Amino acid sequence: MQTLFSNPQICYKRWKKIKTKVAKKRMEQMRDISIDTPPHTPNLHGCFIFTGRRNIGKSTQAVALLRMYKEAGCLSRLLVVSPSFNSNLKLMKTLDVNPEDVFDNPDEPGLIRRILNIIEMEKEDFLRWQHLKQNYDRILKQIKMGIMPKDELLMEMYDYSSNEFRMPKPKYECYKKGKPPTIFLLQDDCMATKYMTDRLLTNLVIKHRHLGQLPTGGAVGLTLLFTIQSYKATSGLPKPIRNNATGIAIFRTRDKSEFKAIQESFGSEVDEEVFAELYEYATKDSLHDFLFIDINKLKPGQSMFRKNWDEYLFVEPNSSSKI
Repeated sequence: MQTLFSNPQICYKRWKKIKTKVAKKRMEQMRDISIDTPPHTPNLHGCFIFTGRRNIGKSTQAVALLRMYKEAGCLSRLLVVSPSFNSNLKLMKTLDVNPEDVFDNPDEPGLIRRILNIIEMEKEDFLRWQHLKQNYDRILKQIKMGIMPKDELLMEMYDYSSNEFRMPKPKYECYKKGKPPTIFLLQDDCMATKYMTDRLLTNLVIKHRHLGQLPTGGAVGLTLLFTIQSYKATSGLPKPIRNNATGIAIFRTRDKSEFKAIQESFGSEVDEEVFAELYEYATKDSLHDFLFIDINKLKPGQSMFRKNWDEYLFVEPNSSSKI
């Protein structure tokens, strides 16, 4: 077995040269706003599902993944839709969620539109800061050249609290790198609510990488996490959402038809026998263990299969031991 932290070196893929200047500029802009994630975490943006029966650890592991992103500086803002948020308060406190970003009534009218508006407002704030940064650099350049900057430019930099002219502080540190905020949406215990069957949610999931589109290319985007007790229930995840998932954490299940559906959706890289062996190995030691499958673009040295977060499972073809 190769553990998750055995080779922490981050490797970056070199971009191929683009002949036309316009195309090259656009590709560089898209690369500049890409999200740098640690080698032990799935790439972003993603759509992750945590499925298993009650009290098995779905919320705990969703929070664990979010905490890894937060500690790495990859989580700018977290929105939570959960009717059980207060009962899980001790767990959720580790994420420092702003109270205004918690929605404890999934059936609240217009909730999904509110979430979409938040992303648009974050985009506008990022663009406004970029505009101020450009003007700030212009002011410094003019001063060095002995040119008096225009009053309207100077007033944009005036801080009334300190009575000084200075560059406004960015809302998020990622602004300084020219990157928009990384926003996550955790949907916890929302099964059997109108929220889960709202067509706007399906549309949001389908377009999650393209939300908050930027005029220079790319988008703010949104990473989604769903905790759900049943993968195929009619009151659970609609099929378009399941089909757009980039990763799934599978806990112990007694439902053979549900297991079969997950295998068909996420285990196509291996045959059924190997998939069953991977699942048994990952979940055999504890009720709270899980098999995580990552179908997004992998980093060097990763496998799409993991036992929990810290152990990669590599399938060895032409070997008596498949794992």
